[in-house]
Amino acid sequence: MTDSLKTAHALDAFVRMADTDHAEDAAVFVEIRPDQQFINVRGDTTDKTLQGAVMAATGAELSADSNTYVTEKNRIYWLGPDEWLVQAGDDDLLAAALPAAAAMSDGCAVDVSDTYVTLSVSGRRATELISMGCTLDLHGEAFTAPACAQTAISRTAILLVREADPETFTVIVRRSFAEYLALWMRNAGKEYGIAFSRGK
Repeated sequence: MTDSLKTAHALDAFVRMADTDHAEDAAVFVEIRPDQQFINVRGDTTDKTLQGAVMAATGAELSADSNTYVTEKNRIYWLGPDEWLVQAGDDDLLAAALPAAAAMSDGCAVDVSDTYVTLSVSGRRATELISMGCTLDLHGEAFTAPACAQTAISRTAILLVREADPETFTVIVRRSFAEYLALWMRNAGKEYGIAFSRGK
């Protein structure tokens, strides 16, 4: 008899070798979030059937506003004129409901939950840390909530999200690059003081 399959977070090995305590003097805090549910949606914002399906499944419509996100019971990130990334809240049925609903329209929705790792980066030097590896202007009114952008940190493709708290970002990175990015953050953040933790 074979053993049952075991799942592991992409950063389990990193957590075992990194200091995960929140040091009191740290200026940057990185919270490694548990695996999230993500759905990639493609379609047209004028497609009423698709918009109705998305609204029924997520509580919000697909926005045509570039580089922004909307938050209802789930989050919807704008990726392009006909592409969005839906991040589910506590709705475990979204991965089944949204693709099935979208299939009734000219759009499509695909569960890509296994593709991404989510990090929350916060603290008084969080903007400076990210700016060390990212070419976006993150200061002032240039990148303020609800803003999101597909960009890169140290050659690693990410979706960067500005939270309502101006000192907090969400970083969504492909699973295969998550450990590289975490290692870069740990090394780049040494001069500020950086602490990692596992979210629950």
